[in-house]
Amino acid sequence: MSAFSEAWDRREALHEDPETDCYRLFDGRFEGAPGWTIDRYGPVAFVQRFSGAEEADFVSELDSRGLTVVFQDRKGDAVVVSGELGESEVEPVRSGRFAVRERGIRFGVDLLWGANTGLFLDARPLRSWVRAQAEGRRILNLFSYTSAFGVAAELGGARGVTNVDVVPSALERGRINYALNGLDGGRSHLKNDAFEVLRQARKRGQRYDGIICDPPPVPTVGRKRGWDPRRDMGKLLARAREVLSDDGWLLAVSAARAEFFEGVLDGEGEPLDRGEDFPGPREGGMRAFVL
Repeated sequence: MSAFSEAWDRREALHEDPETDCYRLFDGRFEGAPGWTIDRYGPVAFVQRFSGAEEADFVSELDSRGLTVVFQDRKGDAVVVSGELGESEVEPVRSGRFAVRERGIRFGVDLLWGANTGLFLDARPLRSWVRAQAEGRRILNLFSYTSAFGVAAELGGARGVTNVDVVPSALERGRINYALNGLDGGRSHLKNDAFEVLRQARKRGQRYDGIICDPPPVPTVGRKRGWDPRRDMGKLLARAREVLSDDGWLLAVSAARAEFFEGVLDGEGEPLDRGEDFPGPREGGMRAFVL
């Protein structure tokens, strides 16, 4: 049996979940082919090759399981190499853009455009946690990207959700995710800097019952200060705590280097695990802590 077939069998519970059709099928670092990952997005297998990966061919095994195959070398564009992509059901309509399901929630993804698909699959358990902990709370979702955490909070019964990002296209994709789930995202998306939003909340005496901090793991360039995890992560968590209600929770998420991120936390927080489809030690990849 091939390494991929063994990995496929280990995900039987996910294959059989009628409310979920997006998850990692194969993580080559820990399942026999370093440098390769394969993610399922609905009827599509999204195959990525990273630097240093040896030659491998997964197409026939994916074909035999009825999946369309999209391949992306991380240095190049994503292309369809087997099968066909169906018609887009997510605006703006274009090839490779469609909706997937995660525990009953619908999210739009885009497999042929942009550096990321729009949904980080390793955060699935975190979105479920937020949904379970959101009822009756005012939620602030910083670095909201496509508002996946915000959608989870809304569907969990949050009293209010504010999604904050500086990138207009990310906020627009967030509004699309709201619409896919029958939610009104008109007033819940704010184009602003996370630190500015926290400063304004502190000045007004505003408090939140749940705050999600999921910033980029690498430095980014902005018109003002940009973002640098080494410079800013500790400051971000400190400022967020200043506007947290007495019984509130703070979810800190990062894929930055483990020794740095956990050094910022200084031993605080309850860790949340990734899904079973993301094997390997907690110190690698995305990590999350509830403060």
